[in-house]
Amino acid sequence: MRAAVVIERSPVPGRCLAVAMLAALSLVGIPRGADAASTGAYYELSNQSSQTGDTYLGPTWVQSSTAQPVDTELQSIGTATVTASAAPGVLRTRVWSVADVESIPSTGVSESSSAHAAAQFIDRITLGVPNPALIGTTVTVNASFLLNGSLSASYGIEGNNSANFDVLAQTVVQVSGTGITGFVTARESHGNQGGVLTNVSDPVPSVIPVQFTAILGSATNIQYQLDLQGNASAGFGFRECGGYGPCGTGASALVDSDFAHSLLWGGIASVMDASGSPIPGFTVSSESGFDYALAVPEPSALALVLLGGVFLAARGRRSRTVSREL
Repeated sequence: MRAAVVIERSPVPGRCLAVAMLAALSLVGIPRGADAASTGAYYELSNQSSQTGDTYLGPTWVQSSTAQPVDTELQSIGTATVTASAAPGVLRTRVWSVADVESIPSTGVSESSSAHAAAQFIDRITLGVPNPALIGTTVTVNASFLLNGSLSASYGIEGNNSANFDVLAQTVVQVSGTGITGFVTARESHGNQGGVLTNVSDPVPSVIPVQFTAILGSATNIQYQLDLQGNASAGFGFRECGGYGPCGTGASALVDSDFAHSLLWGGIASVMDASGSPIPGFTVSSESGFDYALAVPEPSALALVLLGGVFLAARGRRSRTVSREL
């Protein structure tokens, strides 16, 4: 019988959400205890515009207390779209945001679009062995995650390039959890703010090593999270049109980061004793029922095409042609 999925939405945050979503790089956590198997998917969206006002979709968790698969489905506000899903061994996220403005006579204009998604699973695993004399032995578990996704952040300028404009596209992905050293972080940040170029590119790792200790025959808590954030912003100063420069200048930023196929458990490669010798014939059981001894298979190419098509159709938003800055 499928367990009920709980949706928790926090109050709408304040005006500074767009900045806070990318400034706070520490990962969000499922608002419950970590002593049992569970899954959670999180989303938060913001659009801020000097011309049309601000809109928010506040922090929201979709959760299962029995580790059933959960999915936020596609969520959109203005020019921001997000999706996230979680199941034991499988975490997926995707964000898309656009900022697109034109200079206006004697008027400052700005737009910011932010999207934040996270997915997490918590579980309890127990390692067994054929030899009962080894029960109670402390061992080292060597495993991995496979991370398959892309970070895309780009911007474009049309018209008078001498105008004083601010445009920035930035996106960050982080992975953390049991047996992962610190936060595994990759980012793209590209823009031109007051004539100063920003060009940061930290690549996404394809394999994330996992190593932690466990006691044979005893339950061990594990917890993993995939966090993805994107922000696009563009703006012109008060007199950039009709004052210091001609009108008709446009600035746009685009973030399209895709980890919708993406953080997959790579299986347990080995279980070692204190001397570094492998433990033969080990078994793995879990509270969720997921088999952590095995790797999660990669999704088929057809499934990825269909998933991408649904995302693109749902986001169907305006966007200026943006030239990619590398």
